[in-house]
Amino acid sequence: MSEQKPTKNNNAVIEGTVYHVSEVQTVGQKGAQKRVVVVETSGDYPQKLPCEFFGKNVDKAAALQVGDEVLIAVNLRGRESAGKFYGSNDAWHVKVTRSASAPPPNATGPEDDLPF
Repeated sequence: MSEQKPTKNNNAVIEGTVYHVSEVQTVGQKGAQKRVVVVETSGDYPQKLPCEFFGKNVDKAAALQVGDEVLIAVNLRGRESAGKFYGSNDAWHVKVTRSASAPPPNATGPEDDLPF
């Protein structure tokens, strides 16, 4: 097992399939724009993780479609209010690794299975 270096920041990458893409919302007193993309992870215990695109990053989520396989870079945020703790995933980069409209890998016709 390789030794991982401890991270000195609050960055993470979420990998999974787009489950939901919200419409652009206007939030806060200053009217900031936000779009939430929910990503479903794979594995033994799949999770549906909301990733929030704010301000200048809102447009980065505009082309995403349900079913896209993505990598989303986020900053992990936490805050306290009235003795309760809240967390969020503030997204700042997205990469589509497989589009929902693209054919699955190795989706070829039966004639392509021939060895010659």
